[in-house]
Formats: sequence, structure tokens, C-alpha cells
Amino acid sequence: MASIGAAGEFYEQVRDKVSRNEFLCRIAVLQEESGGLFDDGAAAFLVTDSLGGNKRAISRVGELSPGQECTLYVKVARAYTPREFKRKDGKRSQVSNLEVTDDTGTCSLILWGADAEPVKDGTIKQGTTLKIVNGQVKKGFYGMEINVGKWSLLEIEPEDAPPLLFSHETVYTPLSGISDETPSLNIRGRLVSRSETRTFVQKDGGMGFVCDLTLDDGTAKKAVTVWGEHVRAAQKLQEGCEITIENAGARMRGGELALSASDRSLLKKA
Repeated sequence: MASIGAAGEFYEQVRDKVSRNEFLCRIAVLQEESGGLFDDGAAAFLVTDSLGGNKRAISRVGELSPGQECTLYVKVARAYTPREFKRKDGKRSQVSNLEVTDDTGTCSLILWGADAEPVKDGTIKQGTTLKIVNGQVKKGFYGMEINVGKWSLLEIEPEDAPPLLFSHETVYTPLSGISDETPSLNIRGRLVSRSETRTFVQKDGGMGFVCDLTLDDGTAKKAVTVWGEHVRAAQKLQEGCEITIENAGARMRGGELALSASDRSLLKKA
């Protein structure tokens, strides 16, 4: 078991929440789970974070920078359905992308494996408060991105969370107003037509699905390429119905601007 000498400074921050012995036991468990990766000081820091200590070490979304290890509280603005993939060792796993926010900004949150399960079962959804301990920050395609990895901790609706305001107002871009590449925009329109579903072999050897939808919002008519699980939802849509796609992407392909709905998008009937 860890010595209180190395962890004493951290224990003083949470002594009103756990006994000294419980604190040391939690450190020992974390060290065992990490295979000895964390020394007493590092493990004490993580345990203190999980108990609501280290208040001075709390980060804000707007302050994040690549390479940073962060602890912060956020609200979920959007939670996208987890995507399954095959790992290098051949085992199946899953990953979920979320958009999270506080009063300083918005960023992406990436959950892997078992951490993505609460998204799949609906425990983590829009408006859920999360605490991320020892998240790893990097620059992603959509801006700052926090990865919850093997040595990170994720808490759902933590008791020590500060008040976080949440406002989710969706702004839609007219189809005629899309002229530049962008990784994220919201569109809506009437479904004019739907192509036949096409299949392809993914990099991991699995079968993928794709189809094209043509939308008309009164300002223009545009084709949207729909991938993955969204194809199943698209197959149920009737021509003439109104649909919305949040977090669609626009990229240049063959000299033309192409719209797409990926696993980060949210497609639904209006």
C-alpha cells in the first residue's frame, strides 16, 4: 500500500470525504490496475481528482491546448452512436464521439471501449454532466479533442460538479449558402430522392454501406452521401418527408463540393 508521506498533501484536500485508509486503498487499487505505471504521487493526484480535489487543476474547454493532460467538467451537447471497429489484435471494440461544452467553449470528447457503452445504452446523452480526469488533449479535425484513455477516469453526473449552463440551439445553413469546405454544418430539407444502397469492404474487413439522398430546402437542391448506420435510417424515409442532418460535412471531390453524413452526424425525420 502507498505511504501517506507521498500522498499526504493530496489527502488533505479530500480528508472530509474519505478516511486516510480508504484514500490509500484507492491509490493501491489504481496502481494495481495500471500495472505499476503510476507512482504514489501520480496515483494520489488521480484519486484526489476523482474525489473532487485539486480544484486549482480544473481546466476549462476554452483553455485546452494540444499535449495537455486535463481534468474538467462539461455538459454533453451531442452524443453520436458508437462505431464498432477491429483492433490490431483482431478483437472488436467501439468508439464514440461527443460534443461537450462549458461556458468557455465546445470541443470533441472521444470515448473508447467500455467507456463508450453508456452512450450506447443512453446513460450519456444530450445534457448529461461529465467529469473527465486525466483526459489527453490533441488537435483533431474538428478542433480540440479530449481522449479518455486507459489511464483516464470518466464520471457521469458527478456530485461535485459546478453549475453548468446548457443551451442547444441548432442553426441550419441554407443549401444555397454552402460554398466552402467545412467539417461541421447543419442542414435540412425535403427528401426528393434516395439512391440504391451500395456496399463496400472496410479497412478492417467488415462490410460498409452507403447511399445518396437528394434534398431540397427551397433555396437549392443538393445530394448528400450517407454512410454507415445512417443508411439503415435513410432506407425507412419516404420521399417528400422533411429531414434534418446535424454535423454534416462538406468537402471538395472532383472539383465539386460534396455533402456527407458520417458517424459523427445526426440524421432524423423533422
